[in-house]
Amino acid sequence: MDEIKDIVQQVIGKLAQEKQSDSEKIQLTWKEILKNEGVEHTKISGWKDRKLIVSVESSAWLYQFQLKKKKILLQLQKAFPEIENVYFKIGTVS
Repeated sequence: MDEIKDIVQQVIGKLAQEKQSDSEKIQLTWKEILKNEGVEHTKISGWKDRKLIVSVESSAWLYQFQLKKKKILLQLQKAFPEIENVYFKIGTVS
């Protein structure tokens, strides 16, 4: 019989792989949606409360993405229906 520590490690390993896979899918989808229009000025920072958090490098880019937010959100929801909102914030993009 498997020891509990081995089972826990397997479960944690699977969860980590799934999370990484979702993160990669979001990154690819993000690049497809933006079609290289400003993608280098953004960085997906994470998820919180069914919200995708995206850092942008300046207030000018923040304004541009706020104008496109509705369109971006609709396209994101096609691939990830669990996303309810996109939150843009000024932050580090490197």
